[in-house]
Amino acid sequence: MGKIRDLRYKYKGKRIYILGNGPSLRKIDVSLLKDKFTFSFNRAYIAYDNWGFAPTFYSSVDKVVLPDNSSEINKMIQNKETFGSTLFFFPEWAKKIIKNDKNVHFIKESNKGLRFFENIEDSFSILGNVAATSIQIAVYMGFKEIVLVGIDANYIEKPKSTQEVDNKIYNVSWKVYEGKEDNDPNHFLPNYFGKGKRYSIPNAHIHRYGWREVKDWVKIFNDLNPQDKIYIVDTALEGKLKIFPKVNFYEVLEKKSLRDYSLKKRKIVIWGTGEAARRFLLKESFNYDVLLFVDNKKNKWKTTFLGKNVESPKILKDITSKIELVVIAVENGIQILRHQLEELGVFDKSVCYKEL
Repeated sequence: MGKIRDLRYKYKGKRIYILGNGPSLRKIDVSLLKDKFTFSFNRAYIAYDNWGFAPTFYSSVDKVVLPDNSSEINKMIQNKETFGSTLFFFPEWAKKIIKNDKNVHFIKESNKGLRFFENIEDSFSILGNVAATSIQIAVYMGFKEIVLVGIDANYIEKPKSTQEVDNKIYNVSWKVYEGKEDNDPNHFLPNYFGKGKRYSIPNAHIHRYGWREVKDWVKIFNDLNPQDKIYIVDTALEGKLKIFPKVNFYEVLEKKSLRDYSLKKRKIVIWGTGEAARRFLLKESFNYDVLLFVDNKKNKWKTTFLGKNVESPKILKDITSKIELVVIAVENGIQILRHQLEELGVFDKSVCYKEL
């Protein structure tokens, strides 16, 4: 069993990519992270061959998922030379089912609820989901730049079933569910929690609460340590997690520092000049520098909306290098606009406000 204290600040100042397992992971080339520090979770290992590498760190903390997949996880630990130099992190209770190894670290789970722990030598908190939980480990190891990948926070939460009692049929929503076939809608592979796999029904509210605990702790830390800040960005542009700055995955790979994302507002164009655009600005305007609006309605061109110019969408071709995000804020016709954005060469920078 490894000594957790040996890892304290071992990677101080480095960047790490936290690999969630949401459907958006299908949209990126994960193999580009082969030589980066990475953290993966639960059944992500079924994709390691396709990715061409095993992430640097691995964790599983769920009291249903971890026991159900312990034999596969133990095989991965035993064959670490094949999989790569992975370090493993589990709750202390998993000692009964997980192989003891020098690369395996067991951490005591706190009984103080959802609370971010800076020093995990004594305990850490399960922050609603394994990815948020892992940020405690990453911070402890000294990482200062954290990039979230494939963390969609968008779930089909409660598979419904029926139960017959005294000749009456009742609807039930199970907290623990077993996949009936390989059609998992919540993860990047249909067999992730496929046929015969047991898992806890995801609770989006608890998941987001855990992420907010991460954000609140990081904010306090950064306020107290302005010369030693921690930066977190999120590459799931259409994900429902709206806590950290949204960035393009391929763009952030080229960035030497994440500092830019936190020191300035992102430059965006908003597609739409109606109620949806107004609602977006009411909630999010403080996060962005709005350059202009675009709209397909010709009578809107060369006018203004909330003090900003309204132009033809064709202008996006000319200002692609100046914009970081195109926010689709319309009531209808979203798929048509997506196709139009693809033709204009900015689809990879687009995000739909209605789906956030």
